[in-house]
Amino acid sequence: MRKFLSLCLMFVFCSGASAENIKIGGFIHSRFSAERTENDSFTIKRARIKLTGNLDDRFSFKILTGMELNPLLLDAYIECRLSDWLKIKTGQFKIPVSAEALTSTTKTDEINKYQFISQMLPSKCRDIGVEIFGKLQDKKISYF
Repeated sequence: MRKFLSLCLMFVFCSGASAENIKIGGFIHSRFSAERTENDSFTIKRARIKLTGNLDDRFSFKILTGMELNPLLLDAYIECRLSDWLKIKTGQFKIPVSAEALTSTTKTDEINKYQFISQMLPSKCRDIGVEIFGKLQDKKISYF
């Protein structure tokens, strides 16, 4: 928890000069189950809070937390855009294994990932490191 709060304070402090560029968002994935018996239930499968912002024209950041049972830091990275074909990301972020793994559940038709992806990848599909990525050929080809 201290790590999470330290990162939040660092990013907010770094972007204090351009506070109008900071965005806060999130979503809740809940499930209600009603049966003819008295075992009705309501559960929260995912609850996410996201903080994003631009430090200037080239640098941006993202902090994503999972708030289901205990606060969990999912994404915390800084991205440097040198051009469309060369970007550098450092911190903790999703592993670029498949298009489905990189797509947010809010942007898919089904909120759960396919079983193949869920079984092949680590539990949260994230790692800490540096990533170089970009798009080539008028954004037709992307690499990670």
